[in-house]
Amino acid sequence: METKHKSIGYSMCWEDPEVVKLALDINQQDKILSVASGGENLFSILLKNPSKVFAIDSNPYQIYLVKLKVAAIKELSFEEFIEFLGLKKSKNRLKYFNKCKHHLTEEELSFWEGNMGSLKEGVIHCGKFERYLKMFRIYVLSLVLSKNSIKGYLSSNDIEEQKIFFDTKWDNWRWKILFKIFFSKTVMQKKGRDKKYFKHSNGESVAKQFYSRSKRGLTNIPTKSNHFIHYILTGKIPYPLEGHPYLDEANFLELKKLFHKLEFINSDIFTFLRKQKTDTFSKFNLSDIFESMTQEQYEEVLLEIVKSSEKEGRICYWNNLIDRSKHPSVKTLKFDKDLSSRLQEKDRVFFYSKFILEKVNISNSPLHP
Repeated sequence: METKHKSIGYSMCWEDPEVVKLALDINQQDKILSVASGGENLFSILLKNPSKVFAIDSNPYQIYLVKLKVAAIKELSFEEFIEFLGLKKSKNRLKYFNKCKHHLTEEELSFWEGNMGSLKEGVIHCGKFERYLKMFRIYVLSLVLSKNSIKGYLSSNDIEEQKIFFDTKWDNWRWKILFKIFFSKTVMQKKGRDKKYFKHSNGESVAKQFYSRSKRGLTNIPTKSNHFIHYILTGKIPYPLEGHPYLDEANFLELKKLFHKLEFINSDIFTFLRKQKTDTFSKFNLSDIFESMTQEQYEEVLLEIVKSSEKEGRICYWNNLIDRSKHPSVKTLKFDKDLSSRLQEKDRVFFYSKFILEKVNISNSPLHP
């Protein structure tokens, strides 16, 4: 299951940290394995003060990114950190980088010194997906809505106001045509996401699926406190932002005390889990890693998760363009349909087709004595 990587795919997490926290129900005894991605969900998990958090990613550059964010949180003030990320205008980003770079390894330092453009712009914008969203704002959104109109939409006071705005000012023929082109499989796998995520996708039009999900998200999810939609539409996130892992200043300051509980693993998850003992982890946050796997690989990974999990462990993950929710060979996982559905309704990220929470019941499992 090894995958070669050339760059940072995501410079921020695109899964809702509130959904992750509610799904995993984290306590101080938990040992959690989580996909690293952009780091925000790792930080959100850390703030619940578990025993240990293991951040895994097959892409070493995602780990370089998260470790840079960790270094910046350790060394910078809240305002400096906001500037460094790229959420506030600044000419001091390289100065801030020099202030925190002693936390990085030689490899990590070499990578960032070779990517000074990303540091100058702000690392929150350096991912392939975030660059794709920037193109969306330039070549699609700006041809449909003015900046003032977008500002008005983002300040909507209720869902009904959002629906009226979308129906009357947004969802016109130009939007539909541009959306169909920009979010086609061809454009997305070239500019937005790695091709591996489309390899096993269903036959339905990618653009059609995302149009339907986007319409629901733009008309059914409150915008004011949704930092994901703010970033998509403006490239910025308003701050301070209550509850956010580091845009909430209290959380930012608390994180400075918690990074000793964080350990990084650069590996694909199957290879890593095969080396683990039973009862190693209690909770798993897996993003949408199964999207690029065959059904057989998906079930193989789940078997290793069950093997390494404590009894009544919890696993959460998302489906996007492919259904990875049924696993006939793994009979010791129980799908929590009710909570999964309720959390999917709360999810502030509307890209995904399904959210899945499963619980490990190993009492009858041959993998555990």
